[in-house]
Amino acid sequence: MLILSAYHFRPTCRVILFLSLSLLISVSQAADYGSALQGKQSQAIKEHRLGSPRVIHSWSEQSSHLRSTLKSEPEASLKRIIAAESEFLSPESQAEYQLLLAEAYANLVMFNKTLEHVEQGLALVSKYPQPWLTQYFNLYKAEAFDQLGETQKGTELTQEAIEWADQRKDYELLFKAHIIRGIQHLTLGQNESAMANFQVARELSETHSLETEAAAMDYYKGLVYEYTRQDELALKEYAKLRDAFSGTQNKVMEVKAIYGMGRSSKNIGKLEEGAALLHLAAAKAEEIGFWQYSAYANKELSGYYLQKQQADEAIAVLEKARELFLQSGNPYMLMDVNFTLGRVGLQKQDLEMADKYLRLAQSYVKGDSMVPHQLSLDYAKMELLRLQGNTEGALIALKKLYGDYRRFTRKQNIEKLHELTTLYELKEKEALNKVLQKQTETQEILIQQRQQIYVYASIAGLVLVLSLLLLYLNSKRHRRKLQKLYNTDSLTNVSSRSYTLKRLEEEVSRAKRHRYEVSLAAIDIDFFKHINDQFGHGVGDKVLTEFGQICLQHFRVSDIVGRMGGEEFLVCLPHTSKVEAEKAFRSFINILGENPVINKLKGNPLTVSIGLVQIELALPLNDNLVRADKALYEAKDNGRNQIIVG
Repeated sequence: MLILSAYHFRPTCRVILFLSLSLLISVSQAADYGSALQGKQSQAIKEHRLGSPRVIHSWSEQSSHLRSTLKSEPEASLKRIIAAESEFLSPESQAEYQLLLAEAYANLVMFNKTLEHVEQGLALVSKYPQPWLTQYFNLYKAEAFDQLGETQKGTELTQEAIEWADQRKDYELLFKAHIIRGIQHLTLGQNESAMANFQVARELSETHSLETEAAAMDYYKGLVYEYTRQDELALKEYAKLRDAFSGTQNKVMEVKAIYGMGRSSKNIGKLEEGAALLHLAAAKAEEIGFWQYSAYANKELSGYYLQKQQADEAIAVLEKARELFLQSGNPYMLMDVNFTLGRVGLQKQDLEMADKYLRLAQSYVKGDSMVPHQLSLDYAKMELLRLQGNTEGALIALKKLYGDYRRFTRKQNIEKLHELTTLYELKEKEALNKVLQKQTETQEILIQQRQQIYVYASIAGLVLVLSLLLLYLNSKRHRRKLQKLYNTDSLTNVSSRSYTLKRLEEEVSRAKRHRYEVSLAAIDIDFFKHINDQFGHGVGDKVLTEFGQICLQHFRVSDIVGRMGGEEFLVCLPHTSKVEAEKAFRSFINILGENPVINKLKGNPLTVSIGLVQIELALPLNDNLVRADKALYEAKDNGRNQIIVG
């Protein structure tokens, strides 16, 4: 900003010089002429500003100062940013100001406002290229789409930002993009991919000392565990997060950690501990104006009160949460809180209340990412129909729910479904006939019959949902087992040949994108045939099993270890130079030679020959494998028990 101001003062100086000379001729003429010329110069400056804005590549000093307190005083920071609008005058700084507002609202989980300022910012940069600003606007747009129930609309924007940042080595932008893509995949149920993106973000933060600390990644790891219902693991991650940020300036992350601990504690049955943490999270959130997390905490507290049979307290915290969520327009939470209020109405048999809030909940359901919410809502509507005495309508709703659930899980068990549906229909018709036969009886008997219908329908519906859920979980577990059998060598427990080559191709592809070193080693156990001949194949198998365990214990989780056949193995070390890899393998050889199990089996230390190369990313993968094999053969030809670096 200072350079820009100095540049624009120079034309004014020329005007003053011209006026001084003109005064020697005629004061009145000079005044008139100077006034006209000054007007022209001002117009020229204005046109220059509008015609050639500077290209922004990073946050300005002014914006950096305003952003510095976003994590410690989110609401106060937003107010300071709003008050500073008049300080952003040029077109490019006005666009940067809109990005600043979009970030501040996203920090407060107010994504309706984030989207509003993103659109204003994109309109400002549409006339003049501002690639850095545009990519950040698109990322916040994608994040807003996700939070507002339209995740798919933002996936291409995130991918474009990743490619742009990767090409230009803009690690802050790349970090942000991987975080948002991880959140998108989590919303879409792609949990493993989400965890992989969060891991890439952690590595970027650790490697490049980014603005966001690597410790903050525990929050996203906890989210993945929550989404996969591993609440005990989520609790551990959130506890680590709280320990890392308690007492620091990042009060936003501290609130998120305490909230996560409270939610996870409640979910694993520690109700009192969970409620205390949720109350603390709400209080700390309100201290810094982090109102949406106060809403989250109050919404979770409703579950505690409902389990304690304190419906009025549950309604109070739900209403408070609902008012706060209305400020952000968060469809997920507005659906959830209205749905819960509707369920409370069903429990109290307050049908007017149930109908009101279930209708409100329905108004917030949209997009493919909210199918599970729709299924839960449809089940509640079916219960409402039963309580209203509309037995036929409840039956129709249940049938539709069955079909929707099958399509959602992509699992079919037609025979079981027909069996349960028939059972339900029989019970419904039997109960309905009883009601029709006793129409002349007292109102008390009629109420009892309706309650009986409700019980039958609830049991049948619950049995069906649980049966389908068990079928889905068993099928998923079976697929995981088959996948593990296919990917793992049964004798050594390292990766199979096909899975090793697949992972190696993926690693080389990542290395090409992110420009990091990868080392590759071909390993052969020396004189393994002699072991089989002298001690038998049983001992040989035990040696291979122990060798596999040593590999898994010695090398990193991110390294690739696979058995290529017989006594031949392949090891890939990402982010590792040849020099570092050679040190790692010499340490491995020492550990191997000192292994008591192998020494006892064969009577002397086990040795290996290793061919080590650094992968040349420009070459095909097969050529790099040939290079490693060539180095291995050289090691064997030179007498074995050595490392040859190719």
